[in-house]
Amino acid sequence: MSESLRDLLEKMREHPAFPELLRSVPAPEPAEFKANSATPGADQVHLWVHRSGRANQQRAWLDFLQNAIPPSGG
Repeated sequence: MSESLRDLLEKMREHPAFPELLRSVPAPEPAEFKANSATPGADQVHLWVHRSGRANQQRAWLDFLQNAIPPSGG
């Protein structure tokens, strides 16, 4: 990560509206269970995988904004 990006992140974290920025994008909601007679659970599993992936992306992004740690750790 460049020094300029680190500086930007530090300045963002110090801004009074930074907590509002973090709250501005709501986390994806877990899928509501709906039984499917054709392929029991398959659609539900696909939706759960998609939403859990979105939740992981959001956690990685918030961690980066708050701690400047890329998901790769470097």
